[in-house]
Amino acid sequence: MFADYFDETPVLPEKLSVDTQAVITSSPLDTGKIKTLRKQIQEICDGKVLAVPNHEEHILYENSIYVCTHVFGSSVGARTSEVYLWVGAAVSEAAVEDAQLFAKKAAKESGGKMMLSRQGKETPSFLEALGGILITRRGSPASRSSKYVLCGRRYLGHIAFDEVDFSLASFCSGFPFLVSTGTGSIILWKGVGCTAEELGSARLIGSDLGAAGSYDEVQEGHEPASFLALFTGADPDGPKSMPKSADHWRLKAGSDKFAARLFRVEQHQHQPHHARSLAHQVVEVAPFCQADLEPEGVFVLDAFFEVYIIVGALTRSQHHAFATALLFAQEYGILAASLQDRPFVPVSTVVLEGFPRDLKAVFRRWDDRFVPTSALMAGKPKRGKSLRTVGLDSAIAAAKP
Repeated sequence: MFADYFDETPVLPEKLSVDTQAVITSSPLDTGKIKTLRKQIQEICDGKVLAVPNHEEHILYENSIYVCTHVFGSSVGARTSEVYLWVGAAVSEAAVEDAQLFAKKAAKESGGKMMLSRQGKETPSFLEALGGILITRRGSPASRSSKYVLCGRRYLGHIAFDEVDFSLASFCSGFPFLVSTGTGSIILWKGVGCTAEELGSARLIGSDLGAAGSYDEVQEGHEPASFLALFTGADPDGPKSMPKSADHWRLKAGSDKFAARLFRVEQHQHQPHHARSLAHQVVEVAPFCQADLEPEGVFVLDAFFEVYIIVGALTRSQHHAFATALLFAQEYGILAASLQDRPFVPVSTVVLEGFPRDLKAVFRRWDDRFVPTSALMAGKPKRGKSLRTVGLDSAIAAAKP
């Protein structure tokens, strides 16, 4: 079953050497309560520092770089200063290096530390500095389009709205979407699985963006022809009707603990005196984005209702890590359902090639152009939009000693 993906056949270890319950109950992120005392947000453009209007401080663009100085107090009264250098996904590394000089200077002046924050990997403290709601847009403040779609979701205790493709293919039942028609009107599309908090935030942003503070609402499953026509005209090669999301997304509305987490299963070789052996470690990647799915890695993605074991395109020597990932995912799903009151044990799937649509929806930003396939890595012709998945039970059966 796995001969095309590994140099050796994966074989399950006798027992899992990972404390799965500790992995579930711990987090590498500091989510403690803080209170903003002072903040300043500036854009760096062509070597110049530009002020950002107060009413747009929470709107950041993928072609831009921003410096945010944040002074805040903790729950015990400790005062901290941090300077974030926020870098949009379309910014070159050369521009980032230049901007770091200014950010480091600002950090020194404020008596704090400089922290690099890339689009899609914002920390809770950075989101707090923006007021708890972040909007990311494509382009720049000078080249933004008046026609766009924003996907809203709860993210690390806050709310993020990210611009996605202007296509019906972008919609997912789990989230609210704000559609700007380009004529000044805003439409709020309500997925059946969006939470009350996400919906409330979407209404707030819809009022901010809409002409005269107004917007229209459309419920999933009741889209008028005029709504669909907005997309079929703009995306003639895209779908003509609303895509169907997995049924479990509708349960998200009543799941207060819904969150997505990404883990990397690392394989370390060491040489003790008596024999050569391998040690395995499960490391959480947080915050995470698509770029973290490196082709050399084996990952476990907890999508709450589903768990995915993701095999990178360059993991031929990682058969031991893959076998460990199978056992970890099995135990993780069972324990997570019990510890977090999930409605059922997540369905677990091994993803060997391609990425299922519902997996992509877990990521705030996804671009198919940046997905390396095993065929491309091997120098073979691309096989189109190939997708190969295997159920966890079948994968474990195939890897038994």
